[in-house]
Amino acid sequence: MQTYPKAIAGLIDELRKIPGIGPKTAQRLAFHLVVSGKSSIDLLIDSLAEVRDTIGYCSVCGNLTDIDPCAICQDPQRDASVICVVGYPKDVLAIERVGGYKGLYHVLHGYIEPLKGIGPDDIRVKELIARVTGAGQAGHLAQAGQSAKMGQAQQVSGTGQARLGSQVKEVILATNPDIDGETTALYLARALKPLGVKVTRLARGLPFGADLDYADEVTFARALELPRHRDGLHL
Repeated sequence: MQTYPKAIAGLIDELRKIPGIGPKTAQRLAFHLVVSGKSSIDLLIDSLAEVRDTIGYCSVCGNLTDIDPCAICQDPQRDASVICVVGYPKDVLAIERVGGYKGLYHVLHGYIEPLKGIGPDDIRVKELIARVTGAGQAGHLAQAGQSAKMGQAQQVSGTGQARLGSQVKEVILATNPDIDGETTALYLARALKPLGVKVTRLARGLPFGADLDYADEVTFARALELPRHRDGLHL
């Protein structure tokens, strides 16, 4: 059995923890880093340290950011009456690539998965309800613990924070079109219905079982076109 120096073996083990990285890929990456030289490794270390120290969660929408609230939540050109609910920060990037959506976001950081013991209290459902009802400027994400883990985003103040109290009129459920995404969307639709807010769903162009992060721009553009439908939510 082939063995590596302890340092390289440890590096391979750490790389394997990254989603989508298997043993062979981890091995190739490790050897690439080793032979790339000290300067390249130092640059990577500096980049990782900067992410660790400066990136945190937006206290309003839950997206990754280096300022708090994030640039999207502060943008006066955004329609604060519309909130697009997504599962993860990567989904925000996927929708922003299209360039057609001008509302705000709410990141759940997961989906309801009963078989794994993940319920509504384990994702950012209460924070969404708080935003819709106007109970504060959107619930904060377990700030102390999360900020310590993800880094402390720079706090900002001014008109960006003041406009976050605007009345929400529509919530777009942009969860993944799979079992977990549909389960979460159904729960949210029923929870939001008594609040008198319009609840819509990405209804066209996204096949069941797909991942938002892999959808092309044309598919997203069609899915975001009005009218969005309430079909399938059984409100």
